[in-house]
Amino acid sequence: MSHIAILATATTSWPTAAPAVGTAYRVSGDSAPATFSGGLWKSGNLALEAPIPDGYVPPAPENCIEIKSYPSVRRAEFDSDNLWWPDFMGMGSSRAFKPLFKHISSRNIPMTSPVEMNYHNLASTVGFLQSANPSDWTMSFLYKTSTLGPVGPAENDINVVDTAPVTVISVALAGGYGLSVVQTGIA
Repeated sequence: MSHIAILATATTSWPTAAPAVGTAYRVSGDSAPATFSGGLWKSGNLALEAPIPDGYVPPAPENCIEIKSYPSVRRAEFDSDNLWWPDFMGMGSSRAFKPLFKHISSRNIPMTSPVEMNYHNLASTVGFLQSANPSDWTMSFLYKTSTLGPVGPAENDINVVDTAPVTVISVALAGGYGLSVVQTGIA
């Protein structure tokens, strides 16, 4: 399968319509778009070692902001409501990774990039050790294709769903993950 990074550059103003599914508009930053070479998406000094879902927009270079339209994708989700212990100090996302990984491993589904973290009704507060914790989130492993397994409830509080197409504002950051990185990107 050939990969083509489709990117239109906004010149003086934000676009007036969402980009077509599978494409992006750059609204800030002047780095070159990601390229596909040797089986990897490469962007600046970063390279994704795992494939992205079919039809997904390639990753943006660090410190760039893009408006992206993603297609429907099948994904395995773990919701923070399923934690038997509250999301103490923001460590719940670490506890979500293991059941998600077991899910895809038991079905011989290859790991893809990105792992998606959705913070819902984000209300961060300063808590123990001065860390801000999201109270409601969903971690998802995205399937490369929708043919890799059925939708519906699965073991260990995993739910497999097909998403609706979505348009997002993507702020490309490098480094660790967590709420502090999200807050830095938003700022």
